[in-house]
Amino acid sequence: MVVSTLVLRQRRGHPPTQQGQQQQQRLDAFHTTCLRRILGIRRGPDMPSNASLYGRTAQQPISTLLRPRRLAWLGHVGRLPDSDPTKQLLFATAPAPPDGPPPGRARGGPAQTWNRTAHADLEAALPARPPSGDARPG
Repeated sequence: MVVSTLVLRQRRGHPPTQQGQQQQQRLDAFHTTCLRRILGIRRGPDMPSNASLYGRTAQQPISTLLRPRRLAWLGHVGRLPDSDPTKQLLFATAPAPPDGPPPGRARGGPAQTWNRTAHADLEAALPARPPSGDARPG
């Protein structure tokens, strides 16, 4: 249910990638806390590690479960017509102001954006490509 809520939050205009690494760790910690509570495991010296907990429950960390769902949603939006507002907003880039500061992260802005996370997800999902300067066998 938590994963469905997070994916629904993505679709309603709350990009999950602005959360960053710390937020993913918090989600994973919440997930393991819920699993321990469901299994009735209390804190103490004999508390199992997260890896053994995931193995015992046949679950994965939330951060691992979100990547394929983000890619599926990205593919869905990519197949929409170019006139669709969702696609226009997702793939739009803002031009730099002519006399403003150089492009980059605005002060106080998110360090991790939707585009950066989607790019990282695609890089992780696609097989490694040979460098562009190498000749292709053929």
